Amino acid sequence: MRAAFRAVKGFTTLLQLFDMPLLRSVQTIAVMKKLPLVLWLAFFNTLAHGAPREEWFRNLSLENAVAGSDLILAAQVVDVTEIKLMRGGKGESAMFQYKFKPARVLKGVFAREELSLGSADLGLHRAEDMKQIKPGAFMLIFLGRSDVGYRNNNINNGNVAHSMPPLRAANDPLLDAVRVLLAVNAERDRAQRVSLLLDGLKTASGPGAVALLEALQRRALLAAQNGGVADAVTKHLADNSPAVREAAAHTLRAVLEADYLEHAPLREAAVAKNVDALSLADPHTFARVAAIRSLGAAGAASTKNDEAIKRLVPDAAGVGLLNTLERAAQFRALGDLKSAALGDDIESFIALVPIDDEGEYSRAVEYALARVHPVKAAALLNLRVGLKISAGLDARVEIESFQHLPPETAIPILIEISKLNLNGDEKSALAETCRKLVEQKPDPRLVEPLAGLLAPDEPSRDSAMAALLKIDTDDAAKALQPHLREEQNLLRKLQVAEMLGHHGIRDGYVFAIEHASEWWLLEQAVSALAAIKEPQAVTRLKEILETSNDTAWNTAAVRALGAMGVQEMTPKFLSLLEDLRNPLAPAALIALADLGERKALDKAREGLASRNGFIVTASARAAGKLLALPGVQDVDLRSKLAALLADPDAEESARIAALNGLLAIKDERLDAALAKVVRETKLENSELLQRVEKLLRERKVTL
Repeated sequence: MRAAFRAVKGFTTLLQLFDMPLLRSVQTIAVMKKLPLVLWLAFFNTLAHGAPREEWFRNLSLENAVAGSDLILAAQVVDVTEIKLMRGGKGESAMFQYKFKPARVLKGVFAREELSLGSADLGLHRAEDMKQIKPGAFMLIFLGRSDVGYRNNNINNGNVAHSMPPLRAANDPLLDAVRVLLAVNAERDRAQRVSLLLDGLKTASGPGAVALLEALQRRALLAAQNGGVADAVTKHLADNSPAVREAAAHTLRAVLEADYLEHAPLREAAVAKNVDALSLADPHTFARVAAIRSLGAAGAASTKNDEAIKRLVPDAAGVGLLNTLERAAQFRALGDLKSAALGDDIESFIALVPIDDEGEYSRAVEYALARVHPVKAAALLNLRVGLKISAGLDARVEIESFQHLPPETAIPILIEISKLNLNGDEKSALAETCRKLVEQKPDPRLVEPLAGLLAPDEPSRDSAMAALLKIDTDDAAKALQPHLREEQNLLRKLQVAEMLGHHGIRDGYVFAIEHASEWWLLEQAVSALAAIKEPQAVTRLKEILETSNDTAWNTAAVRALGAMGVQEMTPKFLSLLEDLRNPLAPAALIALADLGERKALDKAREGLASRNGFIVTASARAAGKLLALPGVQDVDLRSKLAALLADPDAEESARIAALNGLLAIKDERLDAALAKVVRETKLENSELLQRVEKLLRERKVTL
């Protein structure tokens, strides 16, 4: 045994001399092949028992549990009781009763000596999960209220450790991370939340560091403009824990991708620290994959760093990788960078991918090839599609890879591929790839192949229809026309009806006018009616407005008449607008704006001060349209729109309307308003925040 340990020590020294990651050196493997079997066994036994296969806190996320729990406590298990239950006289099952002694209360109040909870209260339903809770163990428990008391508020089926994290003792460092997350939840400013997380990461380790890094990823855009993010995150790339290193690399990648201002110090620090992390003598795959992908997000800072490029080019410097996951990550990173570091022979890598490979490795190689050498990629992908279909294999991976090519390169080949005998999955891949390509540049050449994918039972139908709607030509309309009646989704049916109307086809009129009174279809129905321009629609809508006592139908009639440009209705709509408390006032305000009636400007200004959300939203929509009219220079109304967008107490629908208005009039106040909105915590995960962050990137606003 001592000899075995000496052999292991010798291997370690050898690896250090090569200065390469563990078992990644071709030279090392060659030496090891000559060693006796007993030394091999001793070596790999040390590897197998030196560390767990996966740390329990990998990908640990606790922010939602912290925010949503009424009682958070660190407790010790003092008793576990198994209770046997008989069912039907023959089947035996069990439930467990647990007694906890609270050691620390982090949130809420618990005034008793012990807490007793059943396995069902904790969300444990499998015997193997119930048995994981042992007497004497310390646990972190997140509890919410139920109709009878407490229940686990952090149920994570299949992962008891993530649901109730184990603690080493009552003063486990993870509790400090929970306190940081509590402070984050209490903070009302997203930028300050980022600062709190960065401060916490300075001292966090293990599970706590992972939990804070996961929380930081959600605010990557704000973190990218915080000067302390590089030091706070990159320090964890050298952590002893693979789970922490992986989380740090993932977070750093998210921050780099959100860094639309391309801060050089951040990117250079990220590259240097990722290179160091990849130089560690550690075989943990997922940590290395995350670091490689992080290099791919660093842009020019990576391409200008020779050491970084060595880590990204397969087999560079004699470094042999153990698995295809790392190779795939390399190709993804090179594709992200559009790096030509592989040289002109990049196509040789795709030739080495087995023809039946449908996993991440083939996707990554094809992604890199498409991004670096699009013309070569188009030819090689086309060749692989033909080879796969000839061999009876599925070619959807290659078809999907065409979406990474420029449309002018991909579309001619996709048209030819559409003529092949494709299976259902390949047709779906073709339609979805075409949809993504026409979002970049609508191409009428795709109408014919997409028209063949519209049958009701085709899984490709939705994507093909969306692509044809985007192409929006006469031929695309004719292709969609026979499928209007068979469309089951009402919203999509009305979208098709609108598109047909733009091309002089009125088949969708009956559907548009029948569903105009449904609140969730109103906007699309009105747009369809305006596009269709059915002559009898005006008479029918006027009749509804005069005879109906139903607010929903009257609202639809007002909106549709305005959208259709029926100018003779202007006096009627102005009369409806005299009192903003009139249920039809919001509809009349939008209709007058559609008609270009400048007399509605004063009412729009008045409506922006209302406490009625419908009126405020309608006023914002009307103001945006009216301010876009030639010669309208209402500075006060523009300022009110900007103030509405930045108002945290306003309804989201009204703020979105204000945003659309400011975009339409290209108002200079927009950037300042966006910078305020992005800091609001209540908007996290909202549509408005997503749009705001997208605009900040596009406009490159400094926060």
